[in-house]
Amino acid sequence: EETHHLAVFGGKPQPPPGREALANSLAEALALDTGNGSAELAQAILRYTQETGILRAWRMGGKEILIFGELGLQEYAAAWVLAQAWEQDAKGAWNFLEGRLHNRAWRRPLFFLAELLPDANPLIQRILEADAPFEKPLQRSLRLAAAIATAHPEKSRQQVRQIAQRIEKIILNSST
Repeated sequence: EETHHLAVFGGKPQPPPGREALANSLAEALALDTGNGSAELAQAILRYTQETGILRAWRMGGKEILIFGELGLQEYAAAWVLAQAWEQDAKGAWNFLEGRLHNRAWRRPLFFLAELLPDANPLIQRILEADAPFEKPLQRSLRLAAAIATAHPEKSRQQVRQIAQRIEKIILNSST
């Protein structure tokens, strides 16, 4: 649910993503573009997203919250918000991501993030430098960086050689 909150509210401490909170956020955003009638338009968009299954209503703690109907939408939305944050403050976005690198719920958002960034090299470099628990025996950060780099070779050319050299070193050291 953390990725959902990040996607809907940009990581800001906000009320749970219920119908009213989402309608207000949407109306505020629409008011910037359309001016008058933004509240009505927000309600219409909200109805449409629920009728088509883009959003679903759940009851939690006696409150209705809205979630994405498909996990892929949630993951992409979280990555989109992170890409925006990365462009404005890469260090702040990284501070948010670093503790989530090896959380399985964040794997696809990381791949989406690499796709959304104009240059994935800085992200991949930070992943390579991440000091994950048990990094030496498991090489989780190296494997994650390699997976992202190979999924997005056109955006990570600088890191591919570095990753290949590190993998080669590990293989040579393990055979001796």
